[in-house]
Amino acid sequence: MSWILGTIGTFSEVKKTRISSVHPQPLHVVRTNTIYLATGGIPATCLNGEFSTTQNTGWNGWITVGLGMNWAVDGCSFYSASDWNSVLAIPQPEFSHIDGHFVALRYNDREIQIFTDQLGLRGFYAARTSDGIVLSTRLDWIARISGYSEIDLEAFGPQWLAFNQISCWSPIRQVHRLGPGSRARCTATSFDFQETMWSPDLNSREEIQFEDVLHPFLIPRDVPQENISFGLSGGLDSRVMLALFASKRKPS
Repeated sequence: MSWILGTIGTFSEVKKTRISSVHPQPLHVVRTNTIYLATGGIPATCLNGEFSTTQNTGWNGWITVGLGMNWAVDGCSFYSASDWNSVLAIPQPEFSHIDGHFVALRYNDREIQIFTDQLGLRGFYAARTSDGIVLSTRLDWIARISGYSEIDLEAFGPQWLAFNQISCWSPIRQVHRLGPGSRARCTATSFDFQETMWSPDLNSREEIQFEDVLHPFLIPRDVPQENISFGLSGGLDSRVMLALFASKRKPS
């Protein structure tokens, strides 16, 4: 799985070197006087780019991990680097129309902005330390770097007693987890965020069959390989998707 690890603040070069030893070989690294960002994993789900001077966004570049998906009747497509560049170049980017699971961020020399998918499927964590703020998709890396290790039993309880996670909290105290539809702003001295809990649009009058909504996700477009592999858990969701795929039903 692709990952992000970063810091913003007054971390010394010695500490940045120590932090860089926590993660494996990255695919992309950003270093400024106040920011260290590293990202890696699977190249297809770990994208990055820089904004051109003609875009005049006020941001230097961006990073995404995970998959953004665009739904269409004739099939779904995955967001490319140019797609993400267009979305993140907007002053107030909108992600509610993007399916999939992802974390996107953009940065300049002074701050980092972070965005999570509308369901919060990709976790992202942040912790404040004496030197600034540590950010990562990996909770264990945050704990190692910050030294925070106390379990929040109230947050851990739902993950321990329930089959599915029913809270968006971090199980480690003093570490914050960004939940569904989050927008966060990090500087060397501050961390501000807001979350938008997803709920279905019950006022929508568009009539479409349930299977016609699911079917395009079984037909990925612009994918170089021809073979499609399914990872099935054996649950009801997996059985429905497998049955739809096996039926080769085309949307009406």
